[in-house]
Amino acid sequence: VLDIGSGSAIEAVAAMKAGAAIATANDIDPVCAAAAALNGELNGVTLDISTDDLLGTDPAADVVFIGDVFYLPELATRV
Repeated sequence: VLDIGSGSAIEAVAAMKAGAAIATANDIDPVCAAAAALNGELNGVTLDISTDDLLGTDPAADVVFIGDVFYLPELATRV
């Protein structure tokens, strides 16, 4: 599972709790990466954390969640 624009990684945490083998929380904001790591820890799950810019890439994931990245036209065209 890949959670792009993850913020606090609520989708990645939920995926792990639902039985996902691996979940990556991705956000270019380092504060969000710290929040995602803390959220995973507080919820008893291990998340992969990434601050790489993955928009416009072809990620190797079976499921992709994309957060609030469509409200700016320059981001929406990259998805």
